[in-house]
Amino acid sequence: MVKKLTIAICSNRFDKIKEYSLDSLLKVKSPNFKILLILDSAITNIDNAFLNSLKGDVEFIKSDQAGLSKLRNIALAKCDTKYILFIDDDVALDSSAIEIIVDNLEKGCDIVGLKLAAPDDDYKNRWYITPNQLHYVGVHSPQNNTSIWGACMAFNMRYPAITEPPGE
Repeated sequence: MVKKLTIAICSNRFDKIKEYSLDSLLKVKSPNFKILLILDSAITNIDNAFLNSLKGDVEFIKSDQAGLSKLRNIALAKCDTKYILFIDDDVALDSSAIEIIVDNLEKGCDIVGLKLAAPDDDYKNRWYITPNQLHYVGVHSPQNNTSIWGACMAFNMRYPAITEPPGE
C-alpha cells in the first residue's frame, strides 16, 4: 500500500521525542503513514540503541544543520507522500487525530491544524509566564481549557515537491 502521509518530527530535544511524539506514534497501527525523524546537529545525547530498535516506517536523519526551519526544509525535500504533517517533539497524537487530519486533507483542504491541549494545568501557571505573555508561547484561553496552536500542522503536497532545501 502506498503511504498517504509523512509525519515529520524535527527536533533539537531527543528526550522529548522519545517521551511524547514518537512514543505515541509507535502505538498507532496504521498502514497509511510513515514517520520521518530529523534531528538537529546540536543534539549530542542520541540514544542509538533506541533508534536501532525502531522498525517499520521510521526514517531517521541526523542533520548537519542546526535550526528547526532548516530541518523542516529537509523534511519537505524528503517527502514522497501526498501529505506531510509536522508535529512538535512534545506533541502526542492518537489514531483519531491522524484520521481527522487525513480526512480533512482528502476533502480538499490544503492546510489542516489541530487544537492541542496543554499537558497539565501547571503549563499555564508557570511563575515566569504572566497572563499577557501566553500568546508568545502559543497558549490561548488561560481561564479555561488552555490550548496550543501551531504545533501540529499538515499540508497537502499536491504542488511540485521541493527537490533541494533552499540555500542559506
